[in-house]
Amino acid sequence: MTKARNHELRVNITDWNNGSTWAEWKEFSVAPESEKYKLTVGRYTSDSHAGDALKWHNGMQFSTPDRDNDVLLGGHCAKKNDGGWWFRGYRGCYQAHPTGRYQHNPGDPPKTSVTSRNFELGPVLVWQNWRGESYYPKTLFLMFRPMLN
Repeated sequence: MTKARNHELRVNITDWNNGSTWAEWKEFSVAPESEKYKLTVGRYTSDSHAGDALKWHNGMQFSTPDRDNDVLLGGHCAKKNDGGWWFRGYRGCYQAHPTGRYQHNPGDPPKTSVTSRNFELGPVLVWQNWRGESYYPKTLFLMFRPMLN
């Protein structure tokens, strides 16, 4: 979908009081299957307020429960976090986890046995660079489009 033209990515996030923020990258692409859908993001927009949580995932291949493409030694981030994403695995699986499980309110974190680094909270919706590791956004949307200029 991103092969023929240059694309940009925007992430919109809302909190539980209907406050909102966003992050934007002027370069976004996903490589073909032969490259295991490698993620490329670049040129983070400095006006963005959500923080660049995707720089941690930049260059990673897409992992799913049946395709372990992360670099977690002796583990499998997609199985551990119940779904697919561009997990890293080195010093934690993610800093952004928009494919995580939706929480009903910010005070309702999942019961998890995760004991690794603080930015690996298990299968929950997270954008760590915005409100920190223990805040679960109400909504988190990723949208991409062809570059406008």
